[in-house]
Amino acid sequence: MDTSTDHLLLFDIDFDSLKGEVIFKGPEKVALAKIPVSWIGQRPVAKGIIRAADKSVDDRDRLGRIDR
Repeated sequence: MDTSTDHLLLFDIDFDSLKGEVIFKGPEKVALAKIPVSWIGQRPVAKGIIRAADKSVDDRDRLGRIDR
């Protein structure tokens, strides 16, 4: 991609059951560290790779929750 962001929220959505789960919540740089540098543009990434990246995110680097 030509643009970047500070944080990513990535979801695993089951459209049949109408349920979803956050599988990554953290800095973009952590998620991209698990992706081969040679990739250009958008590509699918295995959920296991994203879940592993999420486990490496320090709690201080996660987006905070906003309760209303």
